[in-house]
Amino acid sequence: MMLDALNNFNFNGLIRNNEIPRDNGEVDSIFKFNNSNANGEIDVDFSQGNIGDCALLSSVYSLSLSEEGFNAIKDAITINVNSAGEVESYDIYFEGVDETYNITQKELEKAKEYHGNYETERVYSRGDDDMTVIELAIEKCFEKSKDKELRNLVDNYTNLNKDDKLNGVNPAAVTYLFTGEKSETVIKNDGTLKKTFIPCSTYNVKDADGKDVTFKEGNEYTAKGITEDKSYIYIKNPDDADNDIVLPTEEFLSDIYLPNIDEANKKSLELLNNFENDNDNSMLVFATMGMENVIDENGDTIELVGPHAYCVAKVADGIVTLKNPHDTSKDINIPIDNLLSLEMFNLYNLDFDKE
Repeated sequence: MMLDALNNFNFNGLIRNNEIPRDNGEVDSIFKFNNSNANGEIDVDFSQGNIGDCALLSSVYSLSLSEEGFNAIKDAITINVNSAGEVESYDIYFEGVDETYNITQKELEKAKEYHGNYETERVYSRGDDDMTVIELAIEKCFEKSKDKELRNLVDNYTNLNKDDKLNGVNPAAVTYLFTGEKSETVIKNDGTLKKTFIPCSTYNVKDADGKDVTFKEGNEYTAKGITEDKSYIYIKNPDDADNDIVLPTEEFLSDIYLPNIDEANKKSLELLNNFENDNDNSMLVFATMGMENVIDENGDTIELVGPHAYCVAKVADGIVTLKNPHDTSKDINIPIDNLLSLEMFNLYNLDFDKE
């Protein structure tokens, strides 16, 4: 019965991008790359630290692989030197919010310090100093900016960043900062109802009063509650904050929520194919929602950690090349069909050519 999908429904919080920390055997990999001096470009391999900002790193890296994204990042970074030619600080200008954040060289050097205690020290990414500077600037921006659009993207995306704004980053917030455009999201799930729902197509349904309601492709909808007998579900109306959308639960599941699972694969395939044909003008980030085994191009079973965000670096001849922010020097090559066979994933896309 479709109402079985409600068995694990949790209205208490949004669980997304809850980064799984590395075990002790993986900690050394954080420090495998020597830090490079910042030059205004993401052009050196890096490794994520112990902060749950895999989506931030993967989004910036993915942007840097496209022509427009690369230029947006380069234009955002100004390196300030003194009369002796020594770097004193970095100004990071975020076009989306029209704000500039300054990171001093001392702040950067402090962020690169490590005294051997992975459990208690805050470790930023290692390798490309530009990425570390961006991490620090985005952290300041997320904490201080009063831009309404950014606050919505940051504060309403996850309940995990209350005490740490980098713990669970919305890729749309990253693309918005650098370009003024929000990436779109495709969510595929295992059929279990989640608090947040993003349709991959536009659906029409009748509400509790028999009136037509449209669920728009790409819009985010949040469930607020459900009646005790589970017959009606209350959904936050993105177009009218004062009036919830009230729907018969079974109709919502059968006509909108569950069909979205099939649409997610269809939409994801379309985005991957578009990326293969025009990767200079788009960015893609692939996020697992749990630990997943998948067959790679060599027929070997590999484990994708999760929840975790990967940069889509390339799509060619039916093979998707992922880059794990834990170590961007390595390629993970997976056939498209195998990747889309996973039960749960998110795919974040920004197409610079899209109207």
